Amino acid sequence: MERHEFIELLKKLLLTHSPSGDEGEMECVVREEMENCCDDVWIDECDNVVGLIRGQTNENPVRVMAHKDEIGMIVKRVESDGRLRVESTGGANTWRYGEGPMDILSDSGVLTGVLSIGPSHTSPEAGDMQQARSKPLDWDMVRIDAKLSQGELTQKGVRAGTRVVVSRLRKEPLILGDYICAWGLDDKGGVAIMLNVFARLTLCALDSTMLPLETALTSTTHKQDAKGLRAKQLANRCEKPPRDVYFIATSAEEPGISGGAYAARTLPGNETIAIEVAPVHREYDIQNCAKPVIIYKDSAMVYSKKLSDKLYHLGETLGFGCQSCSVSSFGSDASHVLKYGLTGKAACIGFPTENTHGYEIANIDGMENSAKLILAFIQG
Repeated sequence: MERHEFIELLKKLLLTHSPSGDEGEMECVVREEMENCCDDVWIDECDNVVGLIRGQTNENPVRVMAHKDEIGMIVKRVESDGRLRVESTGGANTWRYGEGPMDILSDSGVLTGVLSIGPSHTSPEAGDMQQARSKPLDWDMVRIDAKLSQGELTQKGVRAGTRVVVSRLRKEPLILGDYICAWGLDDKGGVAIMLNVFARLTLCALDSTMLPLETALTSTTHKQDAKGLRAKQLANRCEKPPRDVYFIATSAEEPGISGGAYAARTLPGNETIAIEVAPVHREYDIQNCAKPVIIYKDSAMVYSKKLSDKLYHLGETLGFGCQSCSVSSFGSDASHVLKYGLTGKAACIGFPTENTHGYEIANIDGMENSAKLILAFIQG
């Protein structure tokens, strides 16, 4: 992908809603992108989107994982005044969001409400507000207010279990020079990097007399030819990778890595690589720059050293180099599947990101170099 294409893909993904367990918007976008490039695409029983690129052999395939669920909230109950009490579905901290618009994913569609704390002009009599002034903000101090009654919300299908995420009104990304700033780079950034990798893998020489794939897929007069054209594109791929590659946009990573574990249990392969954010902080000596990060240990598991070293030195060979770290408060699809014996070897490539699980800031070169690193590893 060219830089502008990668940014446009990122923007498209960042505007989707995909809280853990309600990831349909991301599934549609990811599946569509995969179908333009992969030999086979399907959604498994755990709602992972899986794309297979066949290699020269199906022995010892590699699995590349990036999770498609974003951190968000789940409705605990609808109060009698119509306000929603919510809890986190992952690593979301209340104070990250502040007061502002949030989207409620009801049965009848997206409703917009406001994360509200209360007025500042109160006295100690207003116990809840005084608590918010003097203690760290927590979920029991806030409500989501859609200005609808309890009955109206029930009619629209809002109940305990309904998901809530940052509103699309706040999801448009900001570009600051070489950096992209947005809610949800963890997860959308990792998925964009994965899509970038297999877009690079599927570069091919098309007959100049044939319609471009995008034209064929959208033209009403050429719909019958679209499938055949895509098949010919894939058949004409410049060079197959040495072995099969499974690209997996995993589900429900934030609350418990369930999608990655299911994929590792049901798909072949003994090497698993996760694409993740890497927290920029002096504690880990990670810089927000163009160098991808090889994470050697996290709170779940110690990653496979030989595989991690191979990726680290490959970054040096490619000319941009890598950073390395051990992270205390972190976990990935790869570390959990390794911990529970669902893969033989595992590694994690992180793109440097500030404000992780908040309004995140990532270096675009760091993201693109992460894609180049994975591509080079896959190509052997």
